[in-house]
Amino acid sequence: MLTAKTVRLEGTVLAEATSAGVTQKISQTFQYAVAGPNRFRIEVKGGWNDFVEVADGSSLWISSRDGARGVLYNKAPAPLVDRLFEIPAIAYGRAADNFQSASLHRRETVEAGGRKYDCAVVAASYPALPGLSVSRKGSVAEFKDIRRMVWIDRATAIVVRDIWESTIASSLRPDRHVRWTFDYSLIEWDRPVPDQTFVF
Repeated sequence: MLTAKTVRLEGTVLAEATSAGVTQKISQTFQYAVAGPNRFRIEVKGGWNDFVEVADGSSLWISSRDGARGVLYNKAPAPLVDRLFEIPAIAYGRAADNFQSASLHRRETVEAGGRKYDCAVVAASYPALPGLSVSRKGSVAEFKDIRRMVWIDRATAIVVRDIWESTIASSLRPDRHVRWTFDYSLIEWDRPVPDQTFVF
């Protein structure tokens, strides 16, 4: 997916953080379209803010619920893959060298995007979260006990649901348990994306 010419992702993410018996939750919907390293469209709704970001290869525009609107950068922005969790997480999670352990947990049918998928549910553990270096003892905040449960369509190997969780240990505050649940209604790559998608 990281080497594809185009990528589209749609779905929801639920972020949860629990500390001292109190759980906070934020839910968002997202739509991502990528065509080339600097052409993308991000639409996110829910959570703290709704926003749209559009990059046409030379400029990046942003519009948000709080009223911000206009040109954010007048030069090519950083590639979208460097600014998201979902795409690197799928690629990182599939690389065998990144596993500490992995096992087939069960089979389960999951409905997504109006379709039913016969999924293999795999449980795995990792030394780090995607995009973060391996935690070091003695740091102010340390990600520990990083686990993943992923629902993979047996026919196409597409990820339908992806749950990452970890404990954040800190010398400054009580430990927190964090979990991100991604439910994908659309994952596709190397399919045409209309040029109009990248017009603000």
